[in-house]
Amino acid sequence: MAYGKNAADWKKEMTSLLRYVINDTDTTRREYTDERLCSLIITSAQLTQGVVDFPRDYTIDVANSGISPDPTAGARDNGFINLVLLRASCLLAQGDFRASTNKGVVIRDGPSSVDARGLVAAKKDLMDSTCKKYNDAELEFRLGNSNAGEAIIGPHRNATFGGGGGGSHTR
Repeated sequence: MAYGKNAADWKKEMTSLLRYVINDTDTTRREYTDERLCSLIITSAQLTQGVVDFPRDYTIDVANSGISPDPTAGARDNGFINLVLLRASCLLAQGDFRASTNKGVVIRDGPSSVDARGLVAAKKDLMDSTCKKYNDAELEFRLGNSNAGEAIIGPHRNATFGGGGGGSHTR
């Protein structure tokens, strides 16, 4: 990773986990830089902390890309990690949809046509689905499940954060 030796553990781990959630794991063709994903995680942490009361108090330093205490070290806070990553993936999907909305046009030239509206509709569906997962996990956390969001259903298989049990969880 591009953070150097003194990088906080959370940056490495949460960036790696977010790459799996958004399916950006191919090291030869990454769509997002580590720095961009880290900034997204920090933003998501700030927004999530403003809405959810976590058992630990976190200091989010947006200017210096910091979260303290480290949620991945010591007494691991899977609820914080999961909710922040789900919020980050929702923000990313919202931005991707917003950027694509002006590209949803139909172009016709004689017998040929190009219709990009289906791509925009697919990005909207992905955004809705991703943000629903965050909203459901946030509600679950508020109702007392401290491991909310542990089972994230992706397009191909379940992924469990935090090395928890490998059982098949569905939502």
